[in-house]
Amino acid sequence: YFVLADDVDKRLVCLVTAVTTKQGKSLYSTITYYDVLVLDLGDNIIETLYFKGTSKSADNVGLRKKVPELIKRNFQNCPKVIERMESFNTNDEYFMDILGFFDSPVYLKCN
Repeated sequence: YFVLADDVDKRLVCLVTAVTTKQGKSLYSTITYYDVLVLDLGDNIIETLYFKGTSKSADNVGLRKKVPELIKRNFQNCPKVIERMESFNTNDEYFMDILGFFDSPVYLKCN
């Protein structure tokens, strides 16, 4: 997992897991799962989002769409985190651009 941000009383963590399955003799398929967590300093979960990266299902799109509000709500005193997240928040149709925030992790210390 990656710690993306540390604030005075919480941290933003993301676990990115790629699962590859074999379909037939030589065809492989990979699905990437994202587990985004806001933890307190005792590593207790405050808030979490879990979604498939490239799924176009309404459920997964809806969850990806919640990423900006989760970050803004929990890290409002952390302009560097919000600014970085906004650079990936292009409001594309399936909200897949936001995945770049997690796929290219950068650690930001807020306090």
